[in-house]
Amino acid sequence: MAVLCPWDCERYISLDLEGGLPLNDIRNRRLKLFPKVLEGPWVVRKAVGKPCVIGKKLTARYFRRPGYFEVDIDVGSSTLASNATHLAGGYAKNLVLDLAFALQVRSSAPTRETAVWMERARE
Repeated sequence: MAVLCPWDCERYISLDLEGGLPLNDIRNRRLKLFPKVLEGPWVVRKAVGKPCVIGKKLTARYFRRPGYFEVDIDVGSSTLASNATHLAGGYAKNLVLDLAFALQVRSSAPTRETAVWMERARE
């Protein structure tokens, strides 16, 4: 699964490098996935999990250019995610799924997360 941000969403990340951590480690700590099944069988609704920090559960690779940010998420790097994806694929014709991705921002602002991309998948 690839997530494309149509603008340079990483400008919202404070690159204080959290005590010298590599940039990809910071990304892994801050990129979150919020899945929601809008229409679909009960079994798929239960299999699709709660919001999670992607880097803690899945392997992700990051590609950045000016005005462009891509995250390549390896769903097969987690048995649980792989099984949930396989299960959902079997019901794809009856499924409507919303996926929202957010970057956690380090600031004193009341909102600590910025939605960077939302996608609705059906069939």
